[in-house]
Amino acid sequence: MSVSCRVVRRHVGAFVDGELDPATQIDFERHIESCASCQERLTFEDTFRVMVRESVDEVVLPEGFGERLSNLLSEEDISRGDEAEAPLVRVLPLRGRQVVPVAAAAVLALAAGIGFDRVGQQADDHVCAATIPLFEDVVRLHSSELPPDVADVPRAVRRVGQDGQDHGRLQRSVARYFRGKVEFPVRPAEFDDREVSLVGARLENIRDRRAAALYYDVRGRRMTLVVVDSPVVTPNVAKVRFGNREVFYQNVRGYTVPVRRHAGLTYVFTGDLDRQSLLQLAAAAHVD
Repeated sequence: MSVSCRVVRRHVGAFVDGELDPATQIDFERHIESCASCQERLTFEDTFRVMVRESVDEVVLPEGFGERLSNLLSEEDISRGDEAEAPLVRVLPLRGRQVVPVAAAAVLALAAGIGFDRVGQQADDHVCAATIPLFEDVVRLHSSELPPDVADVPRAVRRVGQDGQDHGRLQRSVARYFRGKVEFPVRPAEFDDREVSLVGARLENIRDRRAAALYYDVRGRRMTLVVVDSPVVTPNVAKVRFGNREVFYQNVRGYTVPVRRHAGLTYVFTGDLDRQSLLQLAAAAHVD
């Protein structure tokens, strides 16, 4: 069976709880393995369930509650016009303790008079409430729009065909600039996307460390990448996987802040871009 993102979103809870029949479970796994958006949704679902389990004491549910809740959710799908896809997925009855997180989420939603999507957004905000100080510093730096210490040659004074030469020259200038200023070699991240270009860099103090702040232009929008040799403890961040690369991220003051670790260094991204674009750029960055 070919599984769509819409079907995965509707039944991600049943997938996490192992409530799908075996064949459908395998179909979901295949789809999620190749779909970054559904990987992100699955990460949130896992995080939200952990939060609920930690927040709710032992709950004794009345007999038959799980079956009634499943029927209620199915009726809600049909009322939204989703019945066309309903026969594609067979969800087994909820078992024992597995119904508790779902029930708790349902009670929270009903008590607040809001839908599950809104509860999810509130949980996402809660997960990101304990903001990592390093991420705060990176967002503050990006928002301040401080001028670079090393900058690209302005386009207005370039000669025809000089773009590639200037880009390579800037990469080398940035690497030279940071020698002796930070305790690690700085190699600006490169991207296969030709519309992502390095435009400048500056020396910054991030927490108690000196760091390299690299500025990029992404189709006319700004992106800041901070490279620092300080490890990041990530207890309250979400995680997504793109191919064989894991990207952690947190929402800070309206910005998405993805982070990658490589060869002992931490690469923290943020910018005037949507979440998906930033996550994909963080995963695609060549930082070797």
